[in-house]
Amino acid sequence: MSFLLWCTQGVKKVIGGYRRYVKDGGRNYLRPVAVAGNSYETYLSIFNVEGVENGIWRYLPLSHQIVFLKSVKDLQDRIADTFTNPSQNQSYTSKAAVVFFWACTPYKGEWLGRDTAHKNMLLELGYISHQLYLAAEALGCGCCAIGGYYQEKSDELIGVDGIDEFTVLCSSVGYVLSEEKN
Repeated sequence: MSFLLWCTQGVKKVIGGYRRYVKDGGRNYLRPVAVAGNSYETYLSIFNVEGVENGIWRYLPLSHQIVFLKSVKDLQDRIADTFTNPSQNQSYTSKAAVVFFWACTPYKGEWLGRDTAHKNMLLELGYISHQLYLAAEALGCGCCAIGGYYQEKSDELIGVDGIDEFTVLCSSVGYVLSEEKN
């Protein structure tokens, strides 16, 4: 878990410096993935990770910690309900050890990126997702990015309002079961 989180949203180094349009004194963050405004938060639905309580968690990249947000009754069923689409077989989501949820807060990128903010947010999401695939593969895990989910169910599950902050991409990660390798 730690490696996957660090590869996707971790902070290698904080660089200070004054920039007049940045309220916190102009801190920049060197990360293992290209970012274009840091407009994403990483939420996790953890179901089967040794040493971690099942439930919904949020990643704090500066301290490289996860914070427990809430327990969810029948978590596997809620995950299945969030991703079940009659035209797609997404049953693997409820079997995954963890499902990453990336939630976007557009105004965080808009104030800095102006007219290119939305393009940058999409690029950043692609970089983050790609890093998760590479890190999962390095650990011998399976990974599947998921754009087909029920928006309201996803937002409610991780506890975002769906207006100012909303789910934009999910990805399941876990060990590949022998019957799924074929």
